[in-house]
Amino acid sequence: MPVGLNNRGSIRSQNAVDASMYLKDLLHASQSQDEPVVAVMKDFFSDIRLESSIVHYENKDGFKIPLSLRYLLPAPLEILKIEARIISATEGQNREIWLSSEETMKVGTGLLTTFLVSNMMVPDWYLLDQIVVRVNNVLFTHQILPAEGTKFFTGSRTSTSSDGLATLSACTFIWPRQGSLDVRASLYSHIHLEESRSIMCEISSGANTISSGKLLVRAASAGLRLHTANAAIIDADGKVLDRSQAGTVSFEQIPAHTSIKIKIPYRLDNEMKEIGLRTEISYITADGTFVYGDSHTLPVLLPLGVNVHDVFKQHALFSKFSISTSTSIPLRLLDCQLAGTEDFDASSPRMPTADICVFSRQPASMVCKIAPKQRRERRAEALQTRLSMRIQYLCLDEEILAAIQNRFMASLSKSDFRDFCRPLLQWLSTNVRVKLSHENLELMGLLREVEMSMFQDFNWEQIVAALPHGRQERLLSWLSQWSRDNPIIEIAPTFDEGQARTITIPVDVPQTHVVHTACLRMLNRLHETPNVSGRIAVGHCIPAELVLQHTRRWDVKQDFSEAEAEALAFHYELDASPETWLIGGRRKVQFSAREDEVLTFPVLLIPQRAGHLMFPSIEIKRVEMLGNASGETTGAPEAMVTCEVDYQSQGRSVLVVPNLRSTTVGVEPEAGGRGSWLVDAQSREEVVSG
Repeated sequence: MPVGLNNRGSIRSQNAVDASMYLKDLLHASQSQDEPVVAVMKDFFSDIRLESSIVHYENKDGFKIPLSLRYLLPAPLEILKIEARIISATEGQNREIWLSSEETMKVGTGLLTTFLVSNMMVPDWYLLDQIVVRVNNVLFTHQILPAEGTKFFTGSRTSTSSDGLATLSACTFIWPRQGSLDVRASLYSHIHLEESRSIMCEISSGANTISSGKLLVRAASAGLRLHTANAAIIDADGKVLDRSQAGTVSFEQIPAHTSIKIKIPYRLDNEMKEIGLRTEISYITADGTFVYGDSHTLPVLLPLGVNVHDVFKQHALFSKFSISTSTSIPLRLLDCQLAGTEDFDASSPRMPTADICVFSRQPASMVCKIAPKQRRERRAEALQTRLSMRIQYLCLDEEILAAIQNRFMASLSKSDFRDFCRPLLQWLSTNVRVKLSHENLELMGLLREVEMSMFQDFNWEQIVAALPHGRQERLLSWLSQWSRDNPIIEIAPTFDEGQARTITIPVDVPQTHVVHTACLRMLNRLHETPNVSGRIAVGHCIPAELVLQHTRRWDVKQDFSEAEAEALAFHYELDASPETWLIGGRRKVQFSAREDEVLTFPVLLIPQRAGHLMFPSIEIKRVEMLGNASGETTGAPEAMVTCEVDYQSQGRSVLVVPNLRSTTVGVEPEAGGRGSWLVDAQSREEVVSG
């Protein structure tokens, strides 16, 4: 669809001779001026039309747009250059591209048709903003201003100039050809929480052999700080030449059909879910200098969270890690390993053959074993107590998008419309991202397939209308047929290495001064041996013993002095509900013990009701020791010493039966079962062991 300027302001035919004389005098007088003379275009030109469809070159980047205009005067005119400025029609994007003619033109009265070209490619929708015709030292200009209240980007994409002289009947869609340079921005796939996070800019040369280039990256979000001075090229043979200019990275020698990846660290001044940035790359090839620009929006919120629960044992620490999603996007857990250090061993469970799926209401859990190595003569400050957990995962939305893109590209590359890959793929990806919902993501994650009817209509007509007119109907027919041929797309279990993301999380070995091992054992009253089966009667006194032992190997900082290494004072307390147990004997005891010393304390337990009763719980704390001969108190204060208890009897239960051995009941048959009474009952005299 064309963009036109009507001839409402054209001069009358009877004044053509006067205007020709005026133009001749104007051109002659302008030659003596240092600056160009600006003249109004409407009295000399009309019917300016800028087509809405662009034309690509076959062997180089850039594009051209057909332009036609009508010269109104009879006197011949030599036009040095025609320029047009187009501005972005997308709200919030301050972009502009200047187009210019390539050669001088001699025109007479009538219609002139030419091409305006540009070596700058910034994909977007654009509106015509200004026309400039240069003749000698005179600039004939016309500024096209939209009327007040006009929306730049609407469904019909129409706009009217404020003076009524121009009617914009369509937007021009600028899109890159297949095989041209491309720049993609994403988050760096390897994240270490103790290091700066980075952005990855991947530059694909396409069919261009680039001798040198310069990448300019600008932040489009407040609080985003890009450290281009620390940029580096990875996974390629390219070389970074200059990083001294803020926001700019220079490089050289990129062969055709290759790509380089530039990693740029960044920092955020405040928390945000996503960041925006603009990239602009100027590059030199054998065909000249070209510019490619684009805008990118990247999510920076970490998609997963990790919680840990530690259980201390005498010789090892067992840490349970719960991996959950921090967003509504399910994850596929590929690998999870906990790495040890020189001072601590770490053992991780084997990952199952099938990948683990993590949903918002279904976290994944794994238990790792951590054990200290043989202590060497090292200071506490030199001990390496920080482990690292490495998690490799895939985000389900990226898997879905990749599956749809791969199926679409495989079909499009075999058709006659392969030259439209870039705009159609971008349109498809944008619509898929917008229409993915939380419910759809969970369903796709469970079924491992995408039902294309979930996305309803991709509104292909809107993007196809901006492509060459002669192929629009056939392209729409092909897109409709592709949708019918692909109602369901499977999500492949395999994946590319570039799709997987890795996050490294520092894990500190928890520090505690003392770890107690406690065991409550019930004894057989006759043989003083552990009553394993634990079947007892209500109200009977059950002898038991509490066995305590502690270790200080988890005291990483070695806070205890040599005097304290001999013995430490502690206090334990057995606790249970009075409706369940009555506890006699040494229920509360203050004691002192050396490391690895085994102490045994007698306890008496009396069950209060029948059923499966859990063992009483125990709590152990550190207490201060008595003062020495000089009056000073030895031992660290109670609040500064932490104690953990490995209670081996936790979760165990015993079966308690009613305290009855036999019961005699009398029943009167004539009373219909209502006449019954207790005749005799005998209680149990001893614990029944089974």
